Amino acid sequence: MLIRTKHNDLDPPVETAESLAAISMLHLGTHYELQSMRTLETLGIQLRRVGGSNDRGVDLRGQWILPTSTASDSHRTIPVVVQCKAEKKPLGPSKVRELQGTLLGEFDSTIAILVSLSGFTSQAYAAAERAQKICMVEIGLHGGCKSFWIGRKASQLLGGVSVVKSFNGNITVVMPPTL
Repeated sequence: MLIRTKHNDLDPPVETAESLAAISMLHLGTHYELQSMRTLETLGIQLRRVGGSNDRGVDLRGQWILPTSTASDSHRTIPVVVQCKAEKKPLGPSKVRELQGTLLGEFDSTIAILVSLSGFTSQAYAAAERAQKICMVEIGLHGGCKSFWIGRKASQLLGGVSVVKSFNGNITVVMPPTL
């Protein structure tokens, strides 16, 4: 015999310590993804959230719109995938390797950006330098870029673009000088 119960979406869910912890972690992750997206958008990186169970490690996806120095071409776009990690400790090389695996399913022109709340270990920077086209960015919990590192292979694809943080805290994209 099948017993049906009346369900009301307005009824509060049963809360356990585990479910509350999961909800707060989910909220933290969503908040951090949105703050990271807003911060990266100040650099001309247009993003949308794609996180979910089948996201293949990608939280944000979009394109980096770069200004060019030629009058005939006002900008160029580079596909971008972003993985956001709101962890308490600096990220190590395993997170870089994980993101590098994500890049295997992307176009050759795609750059991966690893965003961390707590920075990166020296081993993570070494792994990223050896890896594919990866940038590593430290962004605060409520936004604001603390550091932006561009790996050698990513820099080549970006045409030598730099990201500079001024004394007042503003971050800007700087194009290489033309000869």
